[in-house]
Amino acid sequence: MLTYQTTRPIYCIYFDGQSGTLMGRGQLDSQMLFIYGNTTGPPRDGSQKDIIKEYARAVGLCNWLQGKGLGGPGWGVEGIIRMSAGFELIWCNFTSPSLRLVSHLNVTAPLLPKDKSTGNSEHARGFRQTQFPLPTRTSNPIDPTTTPEQPNAPTNDREPFVRSQAWQWFVSVTRHYGISDAGFSGGESRVRPVICGLLSFYSSWSENQALATAKDERDFLNLTETGAWRGPGKEGDRGAALKDLTRRRRNHQLDSVTESEAVIMNKAVERVLLRITQGSGGGSRECSGIDWRSLIDEIVQRYYSSLIELLNVLTDAKGSPGRINHIASQTRLAAVRDLTHGFLLPFFEYPSCPDNASGLGNIWSLSSPLAQITYSRCRYHHTRLLAPEEGIFLNPEEATLKLAVEETLGGICSAIIDLGFSVEREWSRGLNTEVDARIDTPWKVSLKIEEVRWKRKTEELMAWLGWAADWTRCVKRCQWDVSFSDALY
Repeated sequence: MLTYQTTRPIYCIYFDGQSGTLMGRGQLDSQMLFIYGNTTGPPRDGSQKDIIKEYARAVGLCNWLQGKGLGGPGWGVEGIIRMSAGFELIWCNFTSPSLRLVSHLNVTAPLLPKDKSTGNSEHARGFRQTQFPLPTRTSNPIDPTTTPEQPNAPTNDREPFVRSQAWQWFVSVTRHYGISDAGFSGGESRVRPVICGLLSFYSSWSENQALATAKDERDFLNLTETGAWRGPGKEGDRGAALKDLTRRRRNHQLDSVTESEAVIMNKAVERVLLRITQGSGGGSRECSGIDWRSLIDEIVQRYYSSLIELLNVLTDAKGSPGRINHIASQTRLAAVRDLTHGFLLPFFEYPSCPDNASGLGNIWSLSSPLAQITYSRCRYHHTRLLAPEEGIFLNPEEATLKLAVEETLGGICSAIIDLGFSVEREWSRGLNTEVDARIDTPWKVSLKIEEVRWKRKTEELMAWLGWAADWTRCVKRCQWDVSFSDALY
């Protein structure tokens, strides 16, 4: 085992989205587009093994960085970070002074004593030989002259750690990225992304890819031309359809990105890396200074747990068949109102409510001036002052982030205003309704119908947001010897 340590902060380019995973489909597309302009790479015969393709990708990425004058030993961009079960680093040149070898150990454990049931002479020696020879050269990676075999899982019963090796691998992953008895892990804290240099194939210039994705989703997810969900269909399963909506981004591929769009991305990456590594005043200072990561985390933290709580309250509000209890209806409505009021609080001023039904309908209508100003305050809550006239100048990548924040909040705000105004209307009606336990009053019937609609609206908002990772967790705290991670491939 070779252990290295950096001698200074280093720049790397990061590919997101399970980009180091060799199984499945689509995870390597962004790298292939970056190197070759397509998702398949150059023509190769079917005997090419995954590790050979990995060498080719490493060589291609490192050569691109060097050829564009973006990095070299001891300066600029020196590596590529990819996501797998954890995060991995492709280092371009091991002669760089930015990296030092701190230990070089043979960590192979002695075999257990040979018993009568084991007669394999290959393992008669005290140490098992590794299939990979230790490196003797530290220059740039090149295609190997021979095909190295990927190591197979040891099956010899004399291997002392064969039973625990998979578990130890899993524990290592969850300590960094999962959940254990100690709670949530801290993630990969050694890498600090420059968020104002984030580039994405979801950008507006990737039109061909966007059109292809929209067409696929209209067919598979039953969406309208404008992207609205039609529902599960006559014979569809609503729960399964909502799950597909929540996880729809997992099916997004880059097969439809054209060669010209790939060139646009390459040029954009070159421009951003030059700005960050060699820009006047030093890299990220050419950004606005806005902490985009904290801003985005704030939005997620504000809404993800509250939406779960609201959905649970509305799920519990189904009640039992038969006559509707007035007091129970008001109690449930008060619990829902507590949550929707929390959503609206920073953006909303209560109006003077009239006593008549028509007046209530007008005030709490989604087309009312009150609804429109509340929506504006909500959608632009974080970005209202991010404008040149306020002295804030955004680079193209930050402008995309600003649009993403506003579009996300736009979807959230339209839903919570619909929910909140409807709840306030029913609350006002309920206060003016005479209590009569003997009959189901129109208000109680109307409230029951609205509760069903509120629940569906909340489910659809959560599916549209697609924050599956944030809503997946252990219900109870894990025991000391139990770990959980939803990020493994």
